[in-house]
Amino acid sequence: MRQTEPFWSALAGSDGLRERCYATILIGNSYQDGVLVPIAWQLARNLSLLLSLKDEKIGCMPSVESQHTSSFETDGGVYYALNFRREGRHWREKSPSTWSWPEQARCVGIPGRRLRSWFVPKPPPRERDVLLHPAKYPETLVAEFVERFTQPGETVLDPMAGTGSTLVACMQTGRRGIGIELSPDYAAIAGKRLATAETGRDRSHLRPSAEQDQVIIEGDALRLAEIDGLPAQVDYCITSPPYWDMLNMRGAMTQRARRRRGLHVSYGDNPHDLGNVADYEEFVGSLVRVYRQVAALLRSGACLTIIVKNVKKQGTIYPLAWDLAAALAEFLIVCPERFWCQDDVKLAPYGYGNAWVSNTVHHYCLTFQKT
Repeated sequence: MRQTEPFWSALAGSDGLRERCYATILIGNSYQDGVLVPIAWQLARNLSLLLSLKDEKIGCMPSVESQHTSSFETDGGVYYALNFRREGRHWREKSPSTWSWPEQARCVGIPGRRLRSWFVPKPPPRERDVLLHPAKYPETLVAEFVERFTQPGETVLDPMAGTGSTLVACMQTGRRGIGIELSPDYAAIAGKRLATAETGRDRSHLRPSAEQDQVIIEGDALRLAEIDGLPAQVDYCITSPPYWDMLNMRGAMTQRARRRRGLHVSYGDNPHDLGNVADYEEFVGSLVRVYRQVAALLRSGACLTIIVKNVKKQGTIYPLAWDLAAALAEFLIVCPERFWCQDDVKLAPYGYGNAWVSNTVHHYCLTFQKT
């Protein structure tokens, strides 16, 4: 990366890219002896000090699950398409070397087939009370990860459980799920979903292991270590944080559509809700505090999977996924990334007439391992 710094500086300089013109860079992360080397993330994060990162897309190459491996590996079938623009106001008189990546080891002891780098889950239709939650992930997605990282009967934690998708997936796959949820309303919906499943409704979506205990606890993920009733250790954690305070942005297309349908457009006004934190650095720092507490609960060799997006806000991309990965790499091993892709979301050309920026239809599935 250091050898290329003069090129990037020249590209962003007065004799390089013309004002308001674009540079598109196609690049992928690298894997050396099974260790993730995030050259795409590093380049994007550092070059954004010199040029404005306007859009981030991924290219998904055809691939299939392949041979059995002794660790968590993907087929590497994804590359990044990073769109930068020269904007005079964005110029910084500094070298792009402020984003660092700690030395990493290889994820070990997670046998199975080499996985596709990207996938498109097809969840069943949701009931209305589940749709009330403004940010959900599919139970089918959770089930795939739970089955890869745990065995039947083991314990899975979700410190931001929402309406209980993780717990439903645990019930489907014969695991014990523990969910922490700050909102009493969403915790109640999660409890209702579990009770409904146990009484036999929606049995077509469940495997015969519905008798496995599932627990929803009303509590604050930031105070995870103080919550009563948690086991001394858990075998896996899968969760999705708020995508910063994006749900509080008025006028967004998705917000208007949800408002028309009478659905919630934010997590609420609880000051302890991380979705209400306005400062980006404070928000990332709070998430890291949550995941440090999660790491303390994980047994040795266990994994944490975080479903997250980079955030576009007022013309700026905040690389939430990359920044979280770099922060957690200080105390966990970062495994190869995977992507949840949505093929049922219409493309929205934001900034039409001024800049080419579209909505994002891929989510990062970041997995970390405790040594």
